[in-house]
Amino acid sequence: MDFSKYVELFYGIAPPIEEWEMRSLHITFAIYKRRVIAGTFNVRKTNPINLRNRKINKEGVDKSHSSFTCSEWRCFREVKRKTNAPFSDITFLNMRMNRNKELCYASPCVGCRSLLAWAEPRAVYFTNNEGKFELYPI
Repeated sequence: MDFSKYVELFYGIAPPIEEWEMRSLHITFAIYKRRVIAGTFNVRKTNPINLRNRKINKEGVDKSHSSFTCSEWRCFREVKRKTNAPFSDITFLNMRMNRNKELCYASPCVGCRSLLAWAEPRAVYFTNNEGKFELYPI
């Protein structure tokens, strides 16, 4: 899969750094039949359903007290609300950009991992520490 056009799209639609609510910017794209059908950023707002999912960062620290909603969860919600595409035919791309405008680690959190296990999408890719894409094992 060629990720370059999705990375270019991410850089093109990302708001200016001064407008970011957090220290980095996450985006998740839902791709169905080679078309982007949803693309969502992480936000500081939260949703009551999302409060049930624990948030564990890559160091293993529980961040559940933080008020934010993951881009993966928002993307799943958008796909479910606005399309009738089956999750088994959708590929999700999860990317994170730091304030130096470099791609960095964007593996799904514990709550989003359980959502992925439930939905069983075709594939989930995320950026690693080097900015390269890895296939997430579902």
